[in-house]
Amino acid sequence: MSAPIPTGNIIWKSDAYSNGVDRTMTGHEDRDEYDDRIMISAGDNRELHILGDGYALQSGARARQYILVSNYNASMQFKFVWNNTLDNWSLRIRSRHNEGGSCSNAFGGYGCVLRQDVVDFGDETCHDGGTHRDFGSHDLPHPLVNGTEYEILWSCRDVATNKVELSCWLRGGAYGSITGAWTFIGTSFDTNPTSAMVNKNLYLNSGTKYGSMSSYFWLRSNNEGGTPTDCKLGFIVMRNLDGSPGPDPDPDPDPDPDPGPDPDPDPDPGPDPDPDPDPDPGPGPDPDPGPDPGPLPPIITEYKTSWTMKQDILNDVYCHCDGVPPGGGGPDPNPDPDPDPGGGSGTYEVIYDSLNELDKDDYVKMADTSKSDYYTVYGMTINETIAPLLGRKVKRITTKGSERGKPRGSTYNGVRCVIIHRGDHPVDPYGEIAAFGVIDDDELHDDERLTMQYTKADNTHVMEKGDSIIFQYDGGGSNDYVKLFWKGPKPLTGLKVIARDGDMDDDEYRLINRDLIMKIEVEKKT
Repeated sequence: MSAPIPTGNIIWKSDAYSNGVDRTMTGHEDRDEYDDRIMISAGDNRELHILGDGYALQSGARARQYILVSNYNASMQFKFVWNNTLDNWSLRIRSRHNEGGSCSNAFGGYGCVLRQDVVDFGDETCHDGGTHRDFGSHDLPHPLVNGTEYEILWSCRDVATNKVELSCWLRGGAYGSITGAWTFIGTSFDTNPTSAMVNKNLYLNSGTKYGSMSSYFWLRSNNEGGTPTDCKLGFIVMRNLDGSPGPDPDPDPDPDPDPGPDPDPDPDPGPDPDPDPDPDPGPGPDPDPGPDPGPLPPIITEYKTSWTMKQDILNDVYCHCDGVPPGGGGPDPNPDPDPDPGGGSGTYEVIYDSLNELDKDDYVKMADTSKSDYYTVYGMTINETIAPLLGRKVKRITTKGSERGKPRGSTYNGVRCVIIHRGDHPVDPYGEIAAFGVIDDDELHDDERLTMQYTKADNTHVMEKGDSIIFQYDGGGSNDYVKLFWKGPKPLTGLKVIARDGDMDDDEYRLINRDLIMKIEVEKKT
């Protein structure tokens, strides 16, 4: 079944892209002279070349184009030509990314990351010292093709108290006419927003460092291994979903639209939009409302869930920077008190916790190299019947990580957490019984210990002797690796470290007499 999504007024359109004037902006915080709500900022080798024909070419790794327009329940729509120099477009609604202060003032925004074959939804609790949460990934039924023009529409809106809905649609290319019917890609939800994330007045009536607008949109071009170059986009439309319906704003309506395929979405959480330091001062006017929009496409409110090798829709991935300076030693200055996103305080029972026992930088190196002291798999296995974990359903797993250099190129684009059932279980691959998600390796830094939290609220597997909680990472190399932290063995846990290096077979493990810095939370007994 489907239901109509709310429609509302157009609050901004990229009309200045179509004024016939060819111009280029390259400076940090450069504003367009014809519409100073358009601003280019941050990133490497940034450039916004406005062609004057309705389109612009955006270049630069992590270069951001800000649209300085207040928004809350809103949608973003634009045409783009997929460009293989690009890894993804990172898009934000309801952002106060650069406002400073606590997370109650500087929510990074709700995000949609458009990759060549998947769409990810997530958020950033705040830019300075905040965290990232992932709400789900949805595989594209047709990968985006280099040089092909598409149009994306995605929305962010409150649908109930403390429930935010994020949805995405595409058209163009294999999805049918670019002026025809939309193909629904998927919907994810944030069911545990902080009060600041749903404080509507903050985003509409509080002002920002840029002037009277209280929040902003942004579009960022990303490629960690290179420089996005001449990424074409245009005909951008931003809407307020709290307004009333109006005429269709599409510039070239098609009298005989090609609806294209309409697949079931494939929800499963993945990596998320990354932060980038970027203080952005400067005045700016409040946005002027435009004409009424047309109705947005229908949203699917009931759909099949499906399992993939990545994550499941009920997974929640969370990370928090401790900010530990290089060199490490000494107690953790910012111990993690259990931030508990996605479940609420007291949702689960803590069965094992050594997070605050990290008293020095003892760490294991995770990378894809043949050296014997580097691992692609590292975790904890139940090796004794005294383990309190026996007979329990794991719901949340938290550990601490860091990096040396810039490890990239892993199969899952980050550090993946799974439960492996004992070796005689027939589930492939090699007994994998539950996938808890991925923390993007872009979130790891040399000078910080990151609290990495993985939640799978729908896990029903009951732990048995021989089962293992595993972290997987097969990117990097001998000079670029992920660090996971460990300490000496903790008595009476019934657990022991299990590991695999690059020379071992996929079903082969090594036992090591130490404990991983980790917290394990399980379903409460009734």
